[in-house]
Amino acid sequence: ISERGSRELKDLQYSVPGLSISELAPGTEQVELRGVSVFSGQSTVGVYMDDLPLNAETAQSGLNMRLLDVARVEVLRGPQGTLYGQGAMGGTIRYITNTPGLEEFAGNVSAELATIKEGGTDSSIEGVLNLPIVQGKFGVRVAAAHQHFGGWVDNTTLNLKDANSGSSDIVRGRALWRPDDKLSVSLTLSHQKLEVGSINLSDANRTTTSAVPTPTSSKATIANLAINYDMNFATLVSSSGWIDRNDTNQYDLSPAFIPALEAPPPFGLGYPSGTFASISYHVPSSNKIFSQEVRLSSGGKGPLQWTIGGMFRNSRTATHSFAIVTPNIVPFDLISVNGTNPSNSRSWAVFGELAWTLAPQLKVTLGGRYFEDKRKQDVNSATFGAASSDTNSAKFSAFSPRFNLSWTPSDSATFYLNAAKGFRSGGFNRLSAGLGLVTVPPTYDPDTLCSYEFGGRF
Repeated sequence: ISERGSRELKDLQYSVPGLSISELAPGTEQVELRGVSVFSGQSTVGVYMDDLPLNAETAQSGLNMRLLDVARVEVLRGPQGTLYGQGAMGGTIRYITNTPGLEEFAGNVSAELATIKEGGTDSSIEGVLNLPIVQGKFGVRVAAAHQHFGGWVDNTTLNLKDANSGSSDIVRGRALWRPDDKLSVSLTLSHQKLEVGSINLSDANRTTTSAVPTPTSSKATIANLAINYDMNFATLVSSSGWIDRNDTNQYDLSPAFIPALEAPPPFGLGYPSGTFASISYHVPSSNKIFSQEVRLSSGGKGPLQWTIGGMFRNSRTATHSFAIVTPNIVPFDLISVNGTNPSNSRSWAVFGELAWTLAPQLKVTLGGRYFEDKRKQDVNSATFGAASSDTNSAKFSAFSPRFNLSWTPSDSATFYLNAAKGFRSGGFNRLSAGLGLVTVPPTYDPDTLCSYEFGGRF
């Protein structure tokens, strides 16, 4: 990671087959694996920091995880529905952070400076400090980083040079207590803030004519308590997590909405041409997520290895988004959403996986996961004056199996047969989107993906 100069996941995507990342701005990651793309709804790729799931409720809101003091990044091809649950249809990405060292004091500081051709200046500074408080028993590791993004998009309408410049700050602390060889307790606290002046959209000349600023900001506080206990025959792992995330985005709706307001009836509202200067859409949102996972994994190196576990997740969302019309002469809400965004979720699952080495070169793996997700929508919305109050609830459930057979005839060759199923919950629509003219179904169905794969590595 350090040799590549990578600061975030998108810097690594070119070395991972099948991984693709797009974003309108930092903090709006849309991660795709194996061609399983998504425009709306929940993500199709599970994202974890250690054992803590990071996904929010919408696909285009991936947390902008900085590769600060990260030991490695694991990319697991999907579906990964058995061990990692819903949203892992394309696969799973895990950020594995460094563990505090309990024996020696250590630290490092690094800084970089770069220029962007026909753009601004990019700079960063980061540092890591490892402190063994009680030799061999208790230690703390603290990492912090600041980065200034040099922009390259000029807004010619607002006369803003390098409008998409911004900054990112992150501080993460991790404490590790290991009273004996069997028990370890780790607490990770992280806070990060991101502010960017504009989304990364422009023409070929690096310019945009957006009539309003389009900034994006994101703040996230993360806590993760992990307990590992060696029971000799198996290892018990508990991971408790809390995420408090608040985002604010603003979009320019002028090109789409002004023509509709100024077009003659019946195609528009008939306002004289040039009446409106701009229409912006202000979108604040919050997501508060509690998660708990417990699993038991077999110890030793015998021919039979297994994992069983369960998880619980409670996610609550909210938004108060609205359009700002200049001049404000439209007698109704052009577009607004108040309430859940898109819905609240309470889910649980039980899972298990069994790996049996039939022969030194032959191994079979069987796994399964049962999952239930209760989702609730409570939102008031309006689109071009058509308003609706949508209160819905639904339960989505699935069983996701996995089968893998691998044959390793030599140290340099492996052949495998894999069959797996992935799942993603359905959700709710906003009836106001039909403008009172089109019937909008209140819910949309869940997604499933079945994969059958045969391959080899040499």
